Amino acid sequence: SGLENFMLPEIEMQKFTESFRRGEEKGFTFFFNLFYPALLLYAYKILNNKHDAEEIVEESFIKIWKDPSKFTHHNVIKAWLYTTVRNASYDIQRKQKPSIVPVEEVDAEKSNTFQHGHLNDMIISEVIGQIHLSIKVLPPECQKIFTLMYIHGKTVREIADELQISISTVKNQKARGLEILRKKFPKLGG
Repeated sequence: SGLENFMLPEIEMQKFTESFRRGEEKGFTFFFNLFYPALLLYAYKILNNKHDAEEIVEESFIKIWKDPSKFTHHNVIKAWLYTTVRNASYDIQRKQKPSIVPVEEVDAEKSNTFQHGHLNDMIISEVIGQIHLSIKVLPPECQKIFTLMYIHGKTVREIADELQISISTVKNQKARGLEILRKKFPKLGG
C-alpha cells in the first residue's frame, strides 16, 4: 500500500468505499491507514496533547464504523472524520480552557482567521499523513532514518548517534530512500 493510496484511481477508491459500506474489515483498514496519521496530527495541533489526540481519532473511527452504510463516497468519509475530530478536539479544549469563545460567537474578521488556520492545519496534516504513508514503502532501515529525519526532525548526526551507525551510513540510506521514492512516485519530482 503506502502512498499509492493517495494516487489510486477513483474506481479503486470507490471499491474500498463499497467494501467499507458493507462493513468489511478490508474497507475499514484501508481508510484507517489512509487517514489516521493526518487526523492524529490535526487533533494534536488543536490540543497539543498526544494522548487526547489519539483518543479522539480512535473514537472517531469507532463512531464511523458503527454505521458505515451511509458513507457513499471516500470524500464523505474523509470530511466526516475531519469534522468529528475537529469538533471533539474543540470540545476538549473548551472544557480545559472555559475562556475559549464558541466558534459560532466569533466575529467575522476572527472567523476568517479561524477558517484560514483550520484549513492550513488540514493541509499540513494531509501532507504529513502522505509522508507517513510514503515512508512505509521503503525498506526497514530506510524507514527508521526517514522517520527520525522527516517526522521527528532529527539531524544526520543525531540519527547516527541514536541508531549507533556512521554518519555516512545515514547519508547513504537517505539517498537510497529518496531514490526509491523518486522511482515509485515520479510525480513527486526532484
